[in-house]
Amino acid sequence: MRILLAIVLLVSSQAYSQSQYTDSLFQAYIKSDMKQWKRVIDQMQAHSFNQNQVEFTAELVNYQYGYVAWHIGNDLEDEAEKYLDLAIENLEWLEENNFDEASTLAYWAAFYGFRIGINTWYVTLYGYKCNSSAEKAVEIDSANPFCHIQMANLRYYQPPILGGSLQEAIDYYLKAESIYLTRPIKDRNRDWIYLNLLATIASFYTEFKDYPKAKVYYEKLLNIQPNYDWVKLKMLPDLIEKMNAVE
Repeated sequence: MRILLAIVLLVSSQAYSQSQYTDSLFQAYIKSDMKQWKRVIDQMQAHSFNQNQVEFTAELVNYQYGYVAWHIGNDLEDEAEKYLDLAIENLEWLEENNFDEASTLAYWAAFYGFRIGINTWYVTLYGYKCNSSAEKAVEIDSANPFCHIQMANLRYYQPPILGGSLQEAIDYYLKAESIYLTRPIKDRNRDWIYLNLLATIASFYTEFKDYPKAKVYYEKLLNIQPNYDWVKLKMLPDLIEKMNAVE
């Protein structure tokens, strides 16, 4: 289940342009089509707008983040590291061009965590940076759901002796959800990041055997996107099987 949560690490909330690639990426997400996801980010990386228009590059970093997270979650570290390097280069360019500070810090927290996920030897080098970046991001912009998501991930994966707390983790995930719920329905329901957040919460409740709450979140996802294959064909049926086993 921790691998599952790694896959559904949630990306950012900052405003970025709806480029010609947005719908294609969203459809790739709904169908769990990582080949299409790769085609989208490769095209965007090569586009002249990248490293030229801040909003376009922010959107690209957003998608690269998701691609890297998926590959780490599936133990494909070589591919993850290749695209993490690209994402970091793009984030550095965004930082130089005064991109939103809280979102930038939240991305850094995520990317430091990815480095550790790829090679645990990096924990001494990046562990503190990951923690401080996430905490500062929330401090700067408490209305940014991605910042709360990064704090949730941090609290989930940290050992208790270093500040880890499952209760704090779910509290941060739920806070991120509450922020999204203040946004227009049509926007959030076409945002793959929001859908991933709901999936993360459902996965959390499943892991800790709060099956009724997990079912509520999976059904909420299918109400938003009835053809969300990963939930419809895999996660909800698996949950129902677990629920039936304890009856």
